Amino acid sequence: MNPDSDFLTSSAIEDLRRFRLLVENAPFCVHELSLDGTMLSINPSGRDLLGFEDSEELKGEPFSAVVAESSLAAATVAFEGALAGEPMAFECNVITPEGEVPTSSHLFPLRDEQGKIVSLFGLAIDISQGTKAIEELRKSEQRYRQMFETNLAVKFILEPQTGIIVEANSAACRFYGYSAEEMAGMSVYDINVLSAEEVHAEMKKAASECRLNFEFRHRLRNGEVRNVEVYSGPIDTEDGVCLYSIVHDVTDRKLAEAKLAESEERLAFAIRGSDDGVWDIDLITGENYWSDRCKQLIGYGPDEIDANAYENFSFLHPDDREVAKQALERHISHGESYDYEARILHKDGGFRWFRTKGEAIRDEHGVAVRVTGSIRDIHQRYEVAKQLRRSEERFAFAVAGSQEGIWDWDIVTGEMWWSPRLKELIGYKNSEIQSSRAKLYELMHLEDTEPTRQAAEETIDAGRNFDVRYRLMCKSGEYRWFRSRGQAVRNEEGVIARASGSLTDIHHEVVAAEETAQRAIRLTKQRQCILDLASDPLLAGDGLRAACMRITELTCEVLNIGRCSVLLMEQGGLNLRSIDLFVAAKQEHFCGVVLEAGGLPNFFAEVEKSRVIVSSNPMEDARFDDFPRNYIKDRKVRSIMEVPVRRGGKLVGLVGISDTTDHRDWKEDEIDFGLGIAQQVARLLDQADALEAEEKQRDMERQMLHAQKMESLGLMAGGIAHDFNNLLVGILGNADLLQKSLPEGSHEVDLVGEIESASQRAAELCQQMLAYSGHSRHVISRFDLTDLVAEMIQLLRITVSKDAVLHFEPGEKLPLIEGDPSQIRQVIMNLILNASESLNDGQGDIHIQIDFMPGGCTPAKHGINVPTPGPYLCLKIKDNGCGMSDEMLERIYDPFFSTKFKGRGLGLASVLGIVRGHHGGIQVSSEIDKGTLFRLCLPIATEQSLPIETQFPAIGNWKGSGLVLLVDDDETVLQLGQEMLSRLGFEVISTTDGSEALEKFTQHGEDLALVLLDLTMPGLSGEEVYAGMQDLDASIPVIMSSGYTEQDVALRLGDRGLRGFLQKPYTLDQLQAQIYALIGA
Repeated sequence: MNPDSDFLTSSAIEDLRRFRLLVENAPFCVHELSLDGTMLSINPSGRDLLGFEDSEELKGEPFSAVVAESSLAAATVAFEGALAGEPMAFECNVITPEGEVPTSSHLFPLRDEQGKIVSLFGLAIDISQGTKAIEELRKSEQRYRQMFETNLAVKFILEPQTGIIVEANSAACRFYGYSAEEMAGMSVYDINVLSAEEVHAEMKKAASECRLNFEFRHRLRNGEVRNVEVYSGPIDTEDGVCLYSIVHDVTDRKLAEAKLAESEERLAFAIRGSDDGVWDIDLITGENYWSDRCKQLIGYGPDEIDANAYENFSFLHPDDREVAKQALERHISHGESYDYEARILHKDGGFRWFRTKGEAIRDEHGVAVRVTGSIRDIHQRYEVAKQLRRSEERFAFAVAGSQEGIWDWDIVTGEMWWSPRLKELIGYKNSEIQSSRAKLYELMHLEDTEPTRQAAEETIDAGRNFDVRYRLMCKSGEYRWFRSRGQAVRNEEGVIARASGSLTDIHHEVVAAEETAQRAIRLTKQRQCILDLASDPLLAGDGLRAACMRITELTCEVLNIGRCSVLLMEQGGLNLRSIDLFVAAKQEHFCGVVLEAGGLPNFFAEVEKSRVIVSSNPMEDARFDDFPRNYIKDRKVRSIMEVPVRRGGKLVGLVGISDTTDHRDWKEDEIDFGLGIAQQVARLLDQADALEAEEKQRDMERQMLHAQKMESLGLMAGGIAHDFNNLLVGILGNADLLQKSLPEGSHEVDLVGEIESASQRAAELCQQMLAYSGHSRHVISRFDLTDLVAEMIQLLRITVSKDAVLHFEPGEKLPLIEGDPSQIRQVIMNLILNASESLNDGQGDIHIQIDFMPGGCTPAKHGINVPTPGPYLCLKIKDNGCGMSDEMLERIYDPFFSTKFKGRGLGLASVLGIVRGHHGGIQVSSEIDKGTLFRLCLPIATEQSLPIETQFPAIGNWKGSGLVLLVDDDETVLQLGQEMLSRLGFEVISTTDGSEALEKFTQHGEDLALVLLDLTMPGLSGEEVYAGMQDLDASIPVIMSSGYTEQDVALRLGDRGLRGFLQKPYTLDQLQAQIYALIGA
């Protein structure tokens, strides 16, 4: 800022002199910064503000050295904004010897004639000295800005009456697009979008020296309209008063405008726009200062009262003066906050409440030299608070006298308040538990949490009243029922901001209602139970005990008791035997207990004469003295109800109902229910007599159904075995191929061997399933059953328990039977081992006997009867073991059913299949604790020729040639067969469809060496395809492949015969041998 005076006019030199004089004498800090942020110059006011003796000390210092850390970020942003060409306004705390001083600061870019920014010009106004100082600083700043911005902003001088532009600076010419000559003589009406009348009115205001700034829309030469901010003011010239106008383009600064306007507003209207009054006390001179607003607050105009007229807080209410004095003394002496509320005398003679806040200003020694602060009228708030306190006192009194707890929930902040009474309801003192919504849901029963949360969201969000019931865990650990009611409260904007309500203890009401409901439910269940039992025509259809089991279970469930038993009179009428005893805790049924009349004479006498016997404590009841004390005690019977069962007035039984938890006082409805149960037992006995005549017919039907069941299970087992064999073809066959491709001695050979072993075991399981279905592979021969049994007994003597005695006495010479000896051995071994394991502790006798039955075997209830009436040998195996119930006998032939602890395998199911495959029969009869008898009937041998077992010759590495047609519906089997046949030297064509197989057979018939055909396929079956191929060309060998046995397949093919057969699963060697047998020899 050192322009060469040779190039300046005298007028410009004068302006520069006046400008420098203004800067030097400005009562606020004026400084200039370089573009790197270092200090170039500072005026005396700025030097004094920062506490330096010489301005030269600050030159070259970065601006950050005098900026407080709390304002450094804002100052840096302002510095960068000014470097970008924007005038910046911001608040900044600077560092002084007395500490941080707040300033209202501004930074402006200084440009040369080419518009390049050469430095930054700054102002900092100390705003810590109160309203008057701030106002004076603002005016000084505006005066300086007016002079300074003449050279920086778009400016022109105009004639106020006409609006003619007298002179425009270069920035204005560049902005509007006109030359200086064109601008001179133009009117503001030419560039202002306002009408002439509106602009003229504004000019008149400026001419009357009203310092105004306006926002206009100015039109540029190119027609573009820009938003501008115009500052205008008078200038005294030799020609009279003119108006200067400073124009800022704010089109691109809309976002920054709000912050800038806010800063300007704080600077210009901090005091005038505030509701607070500002005061200042000079502790050295005793002089007081009150702002105009301060005077206005107590009812006076600016000139109506002198602040110095009041001494020693005489303007305060007498009761408040001491409070004010002490507050000031503590603040000055100890640095405590100077903030108190007191009443100040108003012009109208009354006192109003004000809040006074202040801060001491101290010298370099820390001595307070002045206190400045503000007052705020809080009279209305105080009155409202006083009314609120009274209201709260009344509310607190009402709450304290109420039995309900009160809650309040601030939805915006999430805070919740519980009244002391609410905490007391759940067992806590006021200080023992915190009020929060999280704590509420923590105490709430889990079953009630989500319904309560949902109800709160739906009702409160909708603004409806809130009414919900839930359980809370009290301090004692008990859950109690409460009812919570409340309503939502909206704020001034109509938004739901809080909810308030009450909490009522309704535990006794809920429990009473539940008890009433439980009584109603109990009566309903009792009546419904009796009605169900009475209306069930098939109640005894599953047997008397099964019906009694249902009665005892229902009785325990309906009465919520521990034990219920049904006892029936034995023949002779002397003893009562338990048909069923149900123990609810174990969910188990027992039977067999006998009450002997001879041992309980008094009890039986009471039963004979009583309608019902009830006792809440049978241990102390003389009617039960006949029973041993431990009998009742060991069964944990606390209360008992004994209901006689009578038919035609005669005692036939007893229903015993026992509570094992409480000494129950039996209610009338419970006694009536017990009598109803006794009537149902009597009806059961009537039904049992009526059903006895039908039992034989039902046995016949049951045997037929059982035979159908066994047949269905056999078919299912056979089908599963067949499908499983298909799977095993892929596993075993691929393992076989893999093993043949591995080098000898490799570890993988052993692994593949394990796969083959597992596959063979699976194949053996399939054979068991086929045995169960009657389709196992038999090696048929004629043999002596007596010799076979004798041989087996010798082997089994060391297998069965050493305490089990085997009895077998061969009789006269018996006819030979026809069958598979190994399978018959399996049957005999299974039956004898079962008999051994049924013996109690392994001790007992097993009797084996063979009889000749020329007319066939007698039909029996459990098992399968012989299919034809021809001559049979009957093998009987009888033990004196534990026996089996009817329920167990119904299931012993089911696959995987076992009465042993570790039952496994097919067991008797496999036996049944073997017997069926031999066209024989098997029956069983048994009685609990007496033993079991099995009868195995096998047909004697006939003269019919026996089938010949297929044998595979040893053929080494033989390979064939030619074309093979491979037919199988399983893709895995098909792929494996192709691989095997290819390794054997054959070309292969394949298909999964029977119809397509016939087409390929016809197409390639002359070239076919043989056909490998699956028996079971969808669509055309293997039998149908085989028949079609035989009709087309019977000379082409066909090998049938199946999971069923060769005998079964031969039987299914009938008269057409079977040339070759391969049982699944098979290996490469077996396939090779079968092919060689047909075409290789």
